[in-house]
Amino acid sequence: MKTNIPEGKQIIVVTGPESSGKTTLVNRLKAEYGIPVVPEFARTYLEQKQDKKYEFSDLEIIGRCQNIQEKQAHDLYPLIVCDTDIITIDIWALEVFMKPISLPNNNSDKKHYLLCKPDIKWVADPLRENPDDRDRLFEVYEEYLKTKGMSFEILGKDERKDWKSNKDPKF
Repeated sequence: MKTNIPEGKQIIVVTGPESSGKTTLVNRLKAEYGIPVVPEFARTYLEQKQDKKYEFSDLEIIGRCQNIQEKQAHDLYPLIVCDTDIITIDIWALEVFMKPISLPNNNSDKKHYLLCKPDIKWVADPLRENPDDRDRLFEVYEEYLKTKGMSFEILGKDERKDWKSNKDPKF
């Protein structure tokens, strides 16, 4: 399956519930195409916290830092791939604290989302919280993207293996 990035899209965002193959896909895109990656800042931030517990204010910090990393990369390169973005933080805040993050989705008109289905085995990780709720969360992500009018496509495990960029980043 060859999938093309829609015209005018310069930011590929890989998103979806935890343990759905997002980081694996991001790493493959980086290796195969040399596309610069914006890592998931939440992981870096929470790994530095000794107890791994978080408050709503932590999500605001994570969201701001994710946006900053994304902007810095996009200022330097014509095409980037993000291992999640602000919508993950917003959904996370809504799910855990029942209130949204009031941070912008920068360059949303330039983004194309790859929504990963949770159709692979859940892998335990100290930062993961939802082994039994991934299908419902996938539906939350899909509805969020539709409601916000975002450009996106759904990728199952086979599509994640075959997804190709039609753009030559020309770094």
